[in-house]
Amino acid sequence: MKPTECYRVLGLRHNAEPRELHRAFKRLVLRYHPDRCGDDPVSRARFCEVTEAYAVLKRLRERPTPNDEPMDVCSRCDRVELLFRTLGGGRMCADCLLNRRRRLLPMTLWETIRCVGVMALQGLALYFIVSTIWTGDLQHGAAAMACALGGFGVLAYHAWQADVVER
Repeated sequence: MKPTECYRVLGLRHNAEPRELHRAFKRLVLRYHPDRCGDDPVSRARFCEVTEAYAVLKRLRERPTPNDEPMDVCSRCDRVELLFRTLGGGRMCADCLLNRRRRLLPMTLWETIRCVGVMALQGLALYFIVSTIWTGDLQHGAAAMACALGGFGVLAYHAWQADVVER
């Protein structure tokens, strides 16, 4: 049973406090308990559903999390998980966050050429820096600065494009 279904069965919102969770469980169990309802199959099924929902949510709440961060429902996969902040300001579970990054792998031919181009610009900048130190020629220093800034600019642009929050 998914956590969102569990909250629906108990009639709670997904960020309910543990106290509210326990109260809703107790109220529904007393309403649908077999000792109270007899052999009614609908009540018995509802009782089992409520008990299972409470067990799932209690197990999720008691699972230890790093730094005691609260768990919440991930907006992408609809599971109750520990959420991590994205660069865009949103929050996702680890699986969704990693799946968003996996779309970049394996790299296409264009992305590979772009990476090689950036590395070549950085290598050329290093060559010009060494050449400037060795010869003292400031033109090599200006060329080194241009190559380095060009390479970092391309990297920054593509890093910025990759971190756009997908909706």
